[in-house]
Amino acid sequence: GRAAEGAAGAAALSGRVLIDYEAIFMLEGSWRLLRDVSDSMEPIMAFFGVPWVKRMAMHRATPTCIITLGIESDAPSGSLMPDIASLHVVAKLPLGITKTNEVPLDGRETEHFDEDSGLWKTTAWIDRNRIVVKRVHQTREATLVETRQLFDPSSRRGSLGWPAGNEMVLRYQFHLTSSSPQLVDLTINRYFVQEAPSAIDRSALLRRLPSNYSDSGRLSLYRDVASSIKPSQLLYGTPASAMPDSIRSVGVREPVEMMDEEEPKPSAEELEEMERYTIEGRKACEALYDMARSDGWKEAGRKDGAKLYRKDIPNMPMMGRGTIEFQEEIPVQTVFDYIWDPDTKPEYDPMLDAGFSLHVYPNELGIMYQAFRGQYGVPGRDFIVMAWKESFGEDHMILGFKSIDWPDDDRMSKKHVRGKCILGGFEVRRLENGHVELSYFNQADLCGNISEWLVTQAKLDQLKIVTNVKRQLIKKTA
Repeated sequence: GRAAEGAAGAAALSGRVLIDYEAIFMLEGSWRLLRDVSDSMEPIMAFFGVPWVKRMAMHRATPTCIITLGIESDAPSGSLMPDIASLHVVAKLPLGITKTNEVPLDGRETEHFDEDSGLWKTTAWIDRNRIVVKRVHQTREATLVETRQLFDPSSRRGSLGWPAGNEMVLRYQFHLTSSSPQLVDLTINRYFVQEAPSAIDRSALLRRLPSNYSDSGRLSLYRDVASSIKPSQLLYGTPASAMPDSIRSVGVREPVEMMDEEEPKPSAEELEEMERYTIEGRKACEALYDMARSDGWKEAGRKDGAKLYRKDIPNMPMMGRGTIEFQEEIPVQTVFDYIWDPDTKPEYDPMLDAGFSLHVYPNELGIMYQAFRGQYGVPGRDFIVMAWKESFGEDHMILGFKSIDWPDDDRMSKKHVRGKCILGGFEVRRLENGHVELSYFNQADLCGNISEWLVTQAKLDQLKIVTNVKRQLIKKTA
């Protein structure tokens, strides 16, 4: 099958076929898109039904990506160099979106879920001086082959959009094939200039290579890559500002099916609002990250494996924290996806009276309404909060939320008292012992004349939801 074929090819490439280690190591670092000479990703995104707002934001933006390689600690027997085990890419996209993707480079088939396009089966390997990633979609008849390879732009120096100096350029090519009549065969070339080299020094590894190693040398590498590029695959340096909103890239034999022309397009005010909330969401996640690592936490009890803490903050409501570990083999992403899904909250939060989404922006920033039952004879509280998610490295994610001003509507309760969430959210991370740790944070002003004891008890009771999250996930993954 495909996995066996990929594994066999990767096995050959890992030791019996020459790999240009210098070329592969030079892929590491931070890269910025040369937008004016790159094809648009809009046709691929339209094919998978990405909303118009997101497609246009991507089309007009200048994203960056950080590439690192996972290196085995020791070289295999009989080999001068260690295996390059994995490719790790962090992409910083418009609308505050960050995507992280890691694939093994030994040809093993793995699954990868992309929030825009869905579930893929993926294999990846090194082919001499380039990295190849093959993705087969699991619900649509589509195959995407991605290649990353250094590119020699010397023949285009001085052309509009190309760097004038001697910067390295990365070519990132997408080749999408599908049986769909709207999209038969599509090739897209994206070009990136290196903003910063890798922080990892590979010189010690490269010194292992023999002096007559024939495939090292940047110029021969660049020329080899450049000779494989056909002029028809480029956009001839046409400025992005002069391009139409929809670019028909080379290889499209039928027009890509676009979204309904009547799809509402956001106003400048709405886009500005989204950007403002995104900044606030990122700040909330960063504040939770710092709060979790600050001093002053006091243990406030234990319940079914969960540890409860409180932190007193001068002139502010106390911050509560509930933490629990998963000894079970449940991925960090699985835990995070569960708590990110608003439809699962009634499963683990018995105090939730009502909850629904008020608005979801194209970058997935969400505005939600949540109402909670009263306790100890005190009326329930409701909140309007914005929710944002942020990655803090591999196997470390934070969901942050805080109250915002938002118009009321008829669905909201008239019996609850409006409270204010100053800062709240979840942190999910992998510990050094291999376990997954889930923490829930809550700093809220319940508003009204309530005794401090009742407020503290209500907040500590709420922290216990981490035990319910664990119980539900164990049941779902059993």
